[in-house]
Amino acid sequence: MVLKYINRILYALGIALGLIFVYNLSDSYARTIELQERGREALESSTYEAFMPTRYYNPTLLFDEIVEDSGVMYQVKIYEVAYIRLLEDELVVVDGIHVLMIQDDGPLQTEFFQVQFVQESATIDYVGYRYFDLPVYSVMNAETATMFARREIFYNPSLVFEPITGFKVYQNEDVLFEIELDLQEDDFVIKEELESYIAIHNDAPSEEDLHYALSPEVIIDTKPIVIRNLSIYIILSSLITYLIFKYRNKKLGRKDPTEALKKDLDRLQ
Repeated sequence: MVLKYINRILYALGIALGLIFVYNLSDSYARTIELQERGREALESSTYEAFMPTRYYNPTLLFDEIVEDSGVMYQVKIYEVAYIRLLEDELVVVDGIHVLMIQDDGPLQTEFFQVQFVQESATIDYVGYRYFDLPVYSVMNAETATMFARREIFYNPSLVFEPITGFKVYQNEDVLFEIELDLQEDDFVIKEELESYIAIHNDAPSEEDLHYALSPEVIIDTKPIVIRNLSIYIILSSLITYLIFKYRNKKLGRKDPTEALKKDLDRLQ
């Protein structure tokens, strides 16, 4: 008897976990489909701000050139970007650089590859990734999954900014291409503007200013796909539950009685 109730509890728990799994999978699928479609539209219209990982960016690029490697053409664009976060009741500006590589021709790269920022006395490794199935690539921190390189990583132990002199892209330890850079601390301007705005208004800006622009807000309605998939799951799980219990009820009483039960029945006659 106890085992029967335990099995029912485990079955109900499995149904509930399945419901959570279907919800998460459906939500992720809906977001992926929407972001892929927006990415294709951005490529067709050359509105690359759609690929910004942060709310604020500088429309004047730090680097913007076409690079060729073995007949493969890449548009390499490096943006100054920033976002504002709330830390201990204070608005804090975090800035850095966002690398965007748009492939114009040739076979697409694998999902992940290696990139490296070069400084005068150090190199900083990042992971390159492809934007879904599009010919668009960017970089992220492998440990924190931050989708841009924070400016703070380019300071040496003496807290002095070291100029960024190069950028390399690797695939299986082979250099695909490398570019020369000359990014100085003075090239970063939007953090100071954002901090000045916050100091005056005690709020994050919602409009563009002198050097920074706002990337488009991404609002994705996943409810239609989530509700559809959850409805299908609930119907199927209900049907399976009904069939299981109906089958078990039909089997009740079909088994031959045990010898002990037969003796008890004989005494009653």
